Amino acid sequence: MDPNICQTKQPYFWNGKINIFDFFCGPGEDHQGQKGSPLIAVEECRKFHDQLIAKNRVVNLYFSDDKKLKVSQLENLLAIQNLPTTIQYRTETSTFSDSLSNNLPCMQRSANLLFIDQCGIKEVTPEIFRILTSLKGTDFLFFISSSFFSRFKKSTEFKQYLDTTGHLHDDTPYYDTHRVIAAMYREMIPQNTKYYLAPFTLKKGANLYGLIFGSGNLKGILKFLTVCWEIDPERGEANFDIDNDNLPNKPGMMPDLFKDNERANKVMVFQETLEEKLLQGEFNTDEEVVVYTLEAGFLPTKHARPIVQKLKAAKKLSYEGRLRLSGACINNPRSLTRC
Repeated sequence: MDPNICQTKQPYFWNGKINIFDFFCGPGEDHQGQKGSPLIAVEECRKFHDQLIAKNRVVNLYFSDDKKLKVSQLENLLAIQNLPTTIQYRTETSTFSDSLSNNLPCMQRSANLLFIDQCGIKEVTPEIFRILTSLKGTDFLFFISSSFFSRFKKSTEFKQYLDTTGHLHDDTPYYDTHRVIAAMYREMIPQNTKYYLAPFTLKKGANLYGLIFGSGNLKGILKFLTVCWEIDPERGEANFDIDNDNLPNKPGMMPDLFKDNERANKVMVFQETLEEKLLQGEFNTDEEVVVYTLEAGFLPTKHARPIVQKLKAAKKLSYEGRLRLSGACINNPRSLTRC
């Protein structure tokens, strides 16, 4: 695939189209009748029917899979969904590489969301990743199984697509897999490219599954992190106690009197670091604070605002007008000044 295929010197102008691509769509549901990503996407799009009608918009769903039988089964399910006029779909039997190449032209000026499941993670090579991050107006969601990486990370076939050497080690904790993979992808983002990644880990039974969300828009990553912190108020990282901070003491052990401090450690470390950087004058605008906060996986209004307000109250920092640490400052930043 030509790595320059989606490079353009022209500014990005949204053409009004909304696309959702599921490159590994499968049959639409599992053998137990549980809905797969295609039907979940349809279900979520229905919720916005009135808004789409009001704005005269349509959501275009593109479903592809390299297994013809799975595509056929999905088509049968979609045919009985009684879809509203605001949802249109297209299916095709195709490999990920071919489907991505064929659809890149229609992604250029559209708003796009890409689903890539664990079967396709090996397809997202560094070259493909750079292409995805160069697409304007495009978000993606990777689904990753910890067991998948544990089983195949050392295989020659897997390494030729995605070499995790130097990142995933034999002693890497099972629950840390998705954090490590997200950090590895973050290193692949081309210099001078504004693209943001955030991981979230899901536990289902004894298995761990990871999500890695990517967006070239600060508002996109803000919305994802907001949901993460609603699910996990302690760390914004998982739907379970990922660092085992709340495990009961083992028999015979003394109660841990410092448990509350440990549980708050992640937030405390971030806020202490942010305060130090503000006092050192590393941030000149509210936008810079927002970018730093989101890249660290925190929420500007919840985690950064108290520190900025604290420094202003102590007359160590000043800013113009009312403090804005939200999407409002992204396009119209205001100055922060050390006193």
